[in-house]
Amino acid sequence: MLRPLRRAAALCLLIPPLLLAGARPAEVTPRPQRTGPPIIHGIIHYERRGVSAAPTPGILTAWLVGGAAALASQRALRGFIKAMSLAASLGGKSSLGGASSIKDVNDFMRSTVNVDLSGLPVKAEYGADVSFTLEGDKNGVFQLREGYIKWSVRNNTRLELSKDGNTHIFHDQATGQGSAPLTPDRSSITLRTEGKGKDIRFLLDVDIKHPMPTEGSALWSAMSGLNVLRITEHAGTEQWHMNVLGQQHDDPPHHGLPGDGGFGYYRSGPLDSVASGREVWLNLMDSPERIEYQLFLDCSATIIEPQPDARLVFNSATPARVEKKAKAEARPEPWGPDLRWTLPQVEDSRSQPTGDELSGAELPFSYEGLPRKNSDLGSKNIEAAFGTSRTRGVACTDPEPRPVRFFFSREADNNPLTPRAPNWFQYWKQTPAALGHESAIRYQPKVEACTSATVDEKGVTRQGRDFGYYPWNTFAEYIYVCDLKPAGFKTQLLFGGGSADGIDVFGVTVIHEWRHKTDFETWWKRGYSTRDDPDKDLIPNAEEPKVKPPPFLTGIKNAPAAFDTTKFDTFGYGYGDEHYLAYAEELNWDMGSADREDWSCPGHQAGQRCD
Repeated sequence: MLRPLRRAAALCLLIPPLLLAGARPAEVTPRPQRTGPPIIHGIIHYERRGVSAAPTPGILTAWLVGGAAALASQRALRGFIKAMSLAASLGGKSSLGGASSIKDVNDFMRSTVNVDLSGLPVKAEYGADVSFTLEGDKNGVFQLREGYIKWSVRNNTRLELSKDGNTHIFHDQATGQGSAPLTPDRSSITLRTEGKGKDIRFLLDVDIKHPMPTEGSALWSAMSGLNVLRITEHAGTEQWHMNVLGQQHDDPPHHGLPGDGGFGYYRSGPLDSVASGREVWLNLMDSPERIEYQLFLDCSATIIEPQPDARLVFNSATPARVEKKAKAEARPEPWGPDLRWTLPQVEDSRSQPTGDELSGAELPFSYEGLPRKNSDLGSKNIEAAFGTSRTRGVACTDPEPRPVRFFFSREADNNPLTPRAPNWFQYWKQTPAALGHESAIRYQPKVEACTSATVDEKGVTRQGRDFGYYPWNTFAEYIYVCDLKPAGFKTQLLFGGGSADGIDVFGVTVIHEWRHKTDFETWWKRGYSTRDDPDKDLIPNAEEPKVKPPPFLTGIKNAPAAFDTTKFDTFGYGYGDEHYLAYAEELNWDMGSADREDWSCPGHQAGQRCD
């Protein structure tokens, strides 16, 4: 095939913007501008099956390929003039259309005869994946700088022929796989231009060659097994074994170099038809060939799922589970399978998948089991990186880590902590909302224990649900927090006009009940006595004149200036005098101060939606 070799410096200017045309913007940190010669990266996936894919050794295959080669020679001779005309027409007006490739040439030459070799009983295949880097010179010609090929080959061809009672059995077997660097001394990949202006054409020329060591054998058995010839090969070392009428003879091993594998491809046309392509054709031996390739300026990826700061909520099942999907967009797209994922660790939780299954452009993943510590939830990163030899060979840019946030289901009770209590209680008491009293806070699920009566200024008794309580008459070292769910995790502060919801309700409850505990421990070290507290407001009469009522009580017009030692409820709002001190303490809770450690859903960081 004739290949024009005109120089054109325009390639450096034309290829980058055209290769990037239509590319989606990357959500990654821009890479520094490269200095030095311009670089183009590429990938190729190639497959060949049938006669021309068979490796050595092979008695039957060699016999069949020999006949095919003769026919191919005839085709080549008969089609030579037309092939010359085709090559001369490249870049000009041609019946082949705007883009010419090796497929077009094979189709053109095969059309000159009607011999079909596809029926030959050869079961062989060869496949290769190639990654490479092209470096441009001052003339705008890009040539192979470095590359890498991963290949595999297989042959399993068997045929029986019988005549006059004599059966001949042929069986060729061979397998091999491996990888190797591509070096300019054995392989070449060239991208150049021809012409100028609107007539400019791009020419891509690929010629890959690599060592292809195989393990295999070729068998010929005749006269019902009386005569047997077997040839074995191990990475280039060949040995003949013969058994004739029961006499065995083995030749010494013949040491040699492994055979070569590889493939060629050629294409010319406008850049949009050369920058990437996918073709399938039959070669001159009627062996099907398939190629997919892509040229690109950069190798990178972006994580697009989960969304940034996505909520990963452990559900209410037992054990709790998170089931999500990670997804990345690779450029070039065929390199998505080369991504290797790293899932963040959540202590006490088992993540899936693991090991080699953490790969691909899409990754369904799960976590099972909540952690014991609230701090093991929250913000973490899902990461991905290009983890194969071909991506390392072209210095791919790994995607930016994707931040996500792990939450627990607020009202479920599937945490691993004991004693059993709902998730919100177990985790919120590990936050600043517990005021440092985690070990001295207990959960009270019983409704009757969290119900109390109050008498308002008109003497009306009301039953109400408590958010918590301190068992003041037991000298307890702990306080109780009641179930906050019936109140919807909301409360209105009794004085001051404020309100609280979520984790702030927990904080308000703890600070309120802890004031009760502190007051009791201060005033009743020897135990409570009505003799010292005739009005039963839980403030000893001896101390009551020293205790200042909260300003929100004394500031009301005509309100008393101090607590009355003869009254249970000096101010007449239906609460004992000591209880007003606890309500006043609620105003000291700093609303929102525990939000940064609130990993409940619903919650102050998760919002109200937990899907």
